[in-house]
Amino acid sequence: MKLSYNWLREYLDLPDDPKRVADLITAHVAEVEHVERQADKFNFIVVGKIIEIKAHPNADKLRLCMVELGDTVEQVVCGGSNLTVGQYVVVAKPGAQVRWHGQGDLVTLAETTIRGQRSYGMICAAVELGLEERFPAVGEKEIIDLGTTTQSTNVPLAQILALTDTIIEIDNKTLTHRPDLFCHIGFARELSVVLGIPLKLNALRAFEPAERLPLTVHVDATEQCRRYMGVALDHVTVKPSPDWLQQRLTAIGLRPINNVVDITNYVMYEYGQPLHAFDYDQLKNHSIVVRLAKADETIATLDGKTHSLTDTMLVIADDTTPQALAGIMGGASSEITPQTKQIVIESANFNPITVRLEAQALAIRTDGSTRHEKNLPLVFPEWGMWRAIELLEECAGAQVASPIIDQRLAEQPRPTITLELGYVQRLIGMLVPADRVVEILTQLGCAVTGTDTMQVIPPLHRSDLLIAEELIEEVARIYGYTNITPQPLAARLEPQPIEPTWKLAQQLVALAVQAGAYEVYNYSFYRTATTPHTGMLNPMNPDQTWLRQSLRPNLLALAERNLDRGERDFTLVEYGHVYLTDGERNYVAVSCAGSTAAVFRQAKGFGMLFNAPGVVSIDQVGKWYVATAEFDLTALAQQAEQNLKVVPPATFPGIELDISVEFPEATPWAQIEPVIQQAAGALLTGLDVFDIYGNALGIRMHLQAPDRTLAMDEAEQLRHTVVMALQTHFKATHRF
Repeated sequence: MKLSYNWLREYLDLPDDPKRVADLITAHVAEVEHVERQADKFNFIVVGKIIEIKAHPNADKLRLCMVELGDTVEQVVCGGSNLTVGQYVVVAKPGAQVRWHGQGDLVTLAETTIRGQRSYGMICAAVELGLEERFPAVGEKEIIDLGTTTQSTNVPLAQILALTDTIIEIDNKTLTHRPDLFCHIGFARELSVVLGIPLKLNALRAFEPAERLPLTVHVDATEQCRRYMGVALDHVTVKPSPDWLQQRLTAIGLRPINNVVDITNYVMYEYGQPLHAFDYDQLKNHSIVVRLAKADETIATLDGKTHSLTDTMLVIADDTTPQALAGIMGGASSEITPQTKQIVIESANFNPITVRLEAQALAIRTDGSTRHEKNLPLVFPEWGMWRAIELLEECAGAQVASPIIDQRLAEQPRPTITLELGYVQRLIGMLVPADRVVEILTQLGCAVTGTDTMQVIPPLHRSDLLIAEELIEEVARIYGYTNITPQPLAARLEPQPIEPTWKLAQQLVALAVQAGAYEVYNYSFYRTATTPHTGMLNPMNPDQTWLRQSLRPNLLALAERNLDRGERDFTLVEYGHVYLTDGERNYVAVSCAGSTAAVFRQAKGFGMLFNAPGVVSIDQVGKWYVATAEFDLTALAQQAEQNLKVVPPATFPGIELDISVEFPEATPWAQIEPVIQQAAGALLTGLDVFDIYGNALGIRMHLQAPDRTLAMDEAEQLRHTVVMALQTHFKATHRF
């Protein structure tokens, strides 16, 4: 948002120091990004008069111009195509900064020699000074032609062009909650309060309707359009705007077009209300219909583009076709041209979400859409309408020629907010006198009754004030944050209990790290899922479409990447959430990578280290193996809360027995392990996989009795029982 200091001074008697005012804006209202005096860009740039032109002896395309600069005459080498004797031109003297041929960065000029001839600065083209909008070139290599009428030379160009303004640029992010501040009057109101000076704002004149031109307005999309005002005007003369209006617009970076369009832009930057002007004669049956677009309907907009619309987009149409994208941009078919004699002015309030979504979908962002997205107050359309008619009457000879239509489809009630003085002082952190609180709120336009307990009604232009805390913020910023003495926190901070599952996870991860594991973090998603999973409606990328039900797939992929990069014999540990069909759970998983299937025993050993049962699986990655032990912390935390009994270590020796079993197809260990445990019974105290070859597993059983030394024949009988169970369940073959 750019503010013209000269424009602001129309409403306030501001001091002569714009920088001081900018600092006050930052301290009390919104962040100022930059303060720029227009004249600063044109230092050492003056008006000169060409009194003689000679050929350059060493360059056919260059000429030697003798230029009068006040009391002196200087030689300037120039290649301009439109040089004439007696012509007033723009001369950049040594020390001036220009953009050479309109390209690249600014360069600082110095007196120099060009092809053997001295040149005192340069005669400028518009693109070299950023003035191409004001002095559009017709031919190639044209310099700025100020004409041949008598005027003084060596006078600063900024003075000649009335570039005497100072521009204060505001960071829009700090205004996003303040739709009333996207205009000059909004900031004038704020500065009036901050500086304690009266606001000079003339009352707007309400115009009387007429009946010379028929005009109808139908609002079909009542949820998307909250208020619509329209009026037809005749006797319109479309022409360039007066100088004062053009200067105001160019100062804030807008290009003047014609008086009608310029007035709609001027009012938007003055009162904050976007407007649009239609050519009355181009509206079929002289009607306005506010409706949703039809599917596959199109509109050619003022920027020269054609847009395909959907049935969720809001348009301003006549009886047959769209004439504007509501709140965003007008259509080319009803554009104001020099031939326009009758116009329709629209001043409306649209649903901010509708405008924002439509602007995003069509990739269009305009000054109007920026304001409509901010939830403009419902009073703005009438302010914008009366001001626009007033200026059109003054600058275009326009007269109201139709009824002034005002369809109000929604209300924006002014809430009555209860404000306790004690709460104000507690939230700000210091004693702000009651009369000062009332004074600040009143100066901001609020209606205030009471002192200790106040009833506050915000002004019509402040749709953002809804609760007591927002009023307190207003008091604090106007009172001045620098006037508030910092105080230590008075609240008592109670330590929060540690969530048992998280505490258990940290303990297990710490044990794994002490045992040599590397802690890793993976996304909670993966690419493919073979069992019922929860999918993502809006995945970050195609490789992360499913919420994980296990930590193993991502750990396996991470191990594979590290093996591909030459890492060998490593262990990874991860704590994270998994998303099962019955809810979210907490898991810890440990993956051991190595060259033999012994990693299975290594991974299983973490279950002994954690003193917790886990599900162990093993995968083959090329010639390498990765075994993963996964632990359900939710179940473990519940188990930890129960009373645990101490089991003394066994005093009798055990026996290790190996069996080699081949399965007809690849079978998960998670299915094999419980079959072995059930068959072996209570004497089975340990179970490992020590070898994998194809679908064959080498399985080692640890057998031990608590009350006796186990006999070998008893152990062999258990091995036979286990083999028969595997044959029954999986059709496995015992290999000898």
